[in-house]
Amino acid sequence: MTHACRCGFGDYVFSLETDCRDLADFFRRYTARFRSDAVPAVRYRATRRPRPTLVSNGGAEVSFDKPSDLFPALESRFLSDLIELVARDRPIFHAASLARSGQADVFLGASGAGKSTLCARMVRDGYTYLSDELTIVDGSTVIALPRPICMNHATHPPELRPDGDARFEPFGYTFRDVRGAEIRALFYLPRPGYCARAGEHFKLGTVYALQRTGGGAPTQARVEGTERRARFALARYHGLRERA
Repeated sequence: MTHACRCGFGDYVFSLETDCRDLADFFRRYTARFRSDAVPAVRYRATRRPRPTLVSNGGAEVSFDKPSDLFPALESRFLSDLIELVARDRPIFHAASLARSGQADVFLGASGAGKSTLCARMVRDGYTYLSDELTIVDGSTVIALPRPICMNHATHPPELRPDGDARFEPFGYTFRDVRGAEIRALFYLPRPGYCARAGEHFKLGTVYALQRTGGGAPTQARVEGTERRARFALARYHGLRERA
């Protein structure tokens, strides 16, 4: 049996066909805040049998050892394609963003700086979620790109995760990394009312730089002027599959 789903951002629409119901359910939940009413431009096909494989737009098939490997592979491929396409038209940055009263604050930080932890906390404090990692800043406008808040059991202990919070829809998958260690990828999608729709516009508010701390929420430092421009330049994606 084939399961199909699709999603889109702007003019770019993605579709998935797979014989794995769990993979289709994951992709639907992962892209639940994206639109889905246009003709797909990027098509993924994933199969479990006779061997787990993933292919997009008629390209070369990539094979895997186990069906569970399809989950991180599809997520990575989708994010890489999304970044590459969006970056053709608008600046996209490695940053979190949240809004209140129509104004969006942006939080620039390297991987592991605490952007996801910050997003979960600020949603609980009444902010509207826009993104935990992929933020579009076009002039004085921030455009929502709301993939789920992403965590994992190894780097985000229970006290940092919004488990049991009714404002979030939790889901995830388990796989083994290249060293054979079991990884539980955790996702928390803010429910409607706490999350913007993909493509929704907000006025740019304050920009912060995040710094790692020993635990808990990261420190925040407001950045302006030349420093802000420099930090945005360093955080910009250029559509080069930088997540690979």
